[in-house]
Amino acid sequence: MADTTLEFRGIGSSGLELLPGEMLERRQCSRCLHWEASDFWTGNDAPEILETRKRNWFRRVSAEFDPCAMAAVENGSVVGYAQFALPKHFPGLEEAEVQPDPDIPFIACFVIAPEHQGRGVGKGLLEAVESSLRERGFPAVQTIAPEESRKNPSGPASFWQAHEFREAGKSGGSLLLRKDL
Repeated sequence: MADTTLEFRGIGSSGLELLPGEMLERRQCSRCLHWEASDFWTGNDAPEILETRKRNWFRRVSAEFDPCAMAAVENGSVVGYAQFALPKHFPGLEEAEVQPDPDIPFIACFVIAPEHQGRGVGKGLLEAVESSLRERGFPAVQTIAPEESRKNPSGPASFWQAHEFREAGKSGGSLLLRKDL
């Protein structure tokens, strides 16, 4: 068996080359603007335009909140990705069924490549995100996840609940989940 090295790298004012492409059921993390733009669902922009909008989001947000994402990198390849910042940096949250606390960082995206799921990559990535936020003095972290669907930017609610996130709100099938750091 080959030796593997798993490391976690921040993405913000630097590290944009780590934005992953296709990782989970045809999701293009480098183009996804699910929470970053309030007009995400109405636009049919070309991939290049979406990638530019994503990079512009990183440049703008990282000026205030750096890093605003974390990549799990194994042997030089991105195998996991998390994106987070204060809710004000995610205009799409205005349309969310449940509203997050404006003063607590929000994990907008959390994706692990399918072939790396169940191997501790998600746990390690979450711990790296939590450590980054704790070092900046934040008392908690939050996300929104559907109770049942695995096909969403933040992953299934069961993952978060297994890692000590507790329900802080609910509307329809969506849960606002929060963990004290």
